[in-house]
Amino acid sequence: MNDEIRGRDDDRSIPSVGGEADTGERLLRAAVEASPCGSVVVSADGRIVLVNGEIERLFGYGRSQLVGRSVDELIPMRLRGAHGVARARYFTHPEPRAMGEGRPLFGLRRDGTEFPLEVGLTPVQTVDGPFVVAAVVDISGRVREERRRQSLEEELGRRRRLESVGTLVSGVAHEFNNVLTSILGFAELAGGAPSLADAQPDLREIVVAATRGRDLVARLRSFAPSAPSATVAVDVIRLIDDLLPALQRAMPADVWVRTAHPVSAAVAPVNAGAVRGLLEQVAQNAAFAMPEGGLFVITVDHVEVPEGGSLFHPALRPGRYVLVACRDTGAGMDESTRDRAFDPFFTTRSLGQGPGLGLAMVHGVMLEHRGAVRLDSAPGRGTTVLCYFPADV
Repeated sequence: MNDEIRGRDDDRSIPSVGGEADTGERLLRAAVEASPCGSVVVSADGRIVLVNGEIERLFGYGRSQLVGRSVDELIPMRLRGAHGVARARYFTHPEPRAMGEGRPLFGLRRDGTEFPLEVGLTPVQTVDGPFVVAAVVDISGRVREERRRQSLEEELGRRRRLESVGTLVSGVAHEFNNVLTSILGFAELAGGAPSLADAQPDLREIVVAATRGRDLVARLRSFAPSAPSATVAVDVIRLIDDLLPALQRAMPADVWVRTAHPVSAAVAPVNAGAVRGLLEQVAQNAAFAMPEGGLFVITVDHVEVPEGGSLFHPALRPGRYVLVACRDTGAGMDESTRDRAFDPFFTTRSLGQGPGLGLAMVHGVMLEHRGAVRLDSAPGRGTTVLCYFPADV
């Protein structure tokens, strides 16, 4: 095909589609010109043979300045080498390519400015050889909006982190104030006792308060960065069944603990001690949610997360997981409570009934296991805590 072929105003013919020169020329011209986006026809050697008015507007060239020239002139210099390789590969196996598929693309205007774009490709076989019709769309506005959205999300994230830090500091101060008040108060009582024997009850209370402080520090340390816990391949079902009697003893008399496993075994690399602590925390929360009694059911099953991630938890990588689901028949949570359930020191309990670290610690355990946790809860429907443990050793 002649490289000097020009656009609409030239008297030379453009590629003839299907061997019908006149009809093919008119159809191709009409299709290119009528396209609402930029449209350019390129030969196998990278020469432009036809453009429409939108291409002129996007790149700042007239048609006579484009037709016959290399399409690489519309591409930034830094990308031309890769584009040439990709074009040669495409013409070896031409097939339609949807708009936006492939790597990020950029165009180069006549004034030297770059802009992001998307390109859709349609191969055309003619009596003059293969050509490709490229549909071109300037996505500068979309990119600006995406950057603006990301900036707003980052700012929102910073504000939420500051709020979490404020909640953490407030919670720590409140809890330690309670501990210190108890220690100081009972120390004064013990100091005023007439004999050591009379001071014993107050000294025991001092020990209890100091122990509470030590436990609080231990819980806080669970949020600090640390080396990953050692894991061993464990049958999680057996681990839970062994823990079941202890969980039942820790529950109020009118709360029953049950298991319902649809599989006979579920092996995953876990830190058994951390998993036991996780289950105890979830059971404690469940008991609080069922003041009038109820049922706490633990279910273990296998799940497979496909390529593309989980619909329920995008953070999960593709692969096999052991799912531990802990369901209670309590009051359930509304949306605002669910959104803050994993925040350190957030609690719906009354003053003195707990520091609100339970679900935050559960979240920390799942992060250590490279897994994930989510809540399924609604008012009147109880709460299910779903823990996904990677099963691949």
